[in-house]
Amino acid sequence: MTETEFAALTPGDRFARDGTEYLVVRREGTRLVSHPKAQPRLLVHFFPKQAPQLTHMESEPDVLARPKSTHGFPLLERSTPKLPAPHMSGQSKNGICMPLDGGLAEYRQGNEIGTPLPSALEFLINAANAGIEVQISTHRPQNVVWNWLRVHSPGMESIVHVSPQPPPPGMPYLSRYAYHIDDTYPTVEELSALMQPSEENAPTVESAF
Repeated sequence: MTETEFAALTPGDRFARDGTEYLVVRREGTRLVSHPKAQPRLLVHFFPKQAPQLTHMESEPDVLARPKSTHGFPLLERSTPKLPAPHMSGQSKNGICMPLDGGLAEYRQGNEIGTPLPSALEFLINAANAGIEVQISTHRPQNVVWNWLRVHSPGMESIVHVSPQPPPPGMPYLSRYAYHIDDTYPTVEELSALMQPSEENAPTVESAF
């Protein structure tokens, strides 16, 4: 190989030296950064003066034509998850609704989602296994909630609904901060506790219909 041919090599080109095949990763000035075939972590620098020791090889076409990252290697591609519809059908007769904060996770102000409540994820899995639809009603962005589910209960993000909408009329709503209205309404003090939830003043009622 001449120095002119060496200078024309680009990322993805292949060449051989002493019987070892190399793949060009990137150029750094006049140098080539390459790695031996099937050893992408072993980076070797070649200089123009070494061109006579190298033999150019025909590059194998990349059928997928995957994009390259900043370090020259193909980007890892994640499959697009199949996510459920944001809202539960108003005609659903086998569903429940619950908030993220106070329903599945500890209540946190701000952007951070709290840690899962004890037995919350087990309950969510049991409900899904029983064919019960679950809608998480929250003001938080859907992708943030789905990512939280991926971390704490992988696979559940493709099952539950995540929506800023309230539950359909008549659907059970489960929350540690819910107040079950029957013939009486909360007092001002109870209402204040509901508006400022904490572990100390959380109501004992855990479901509302």
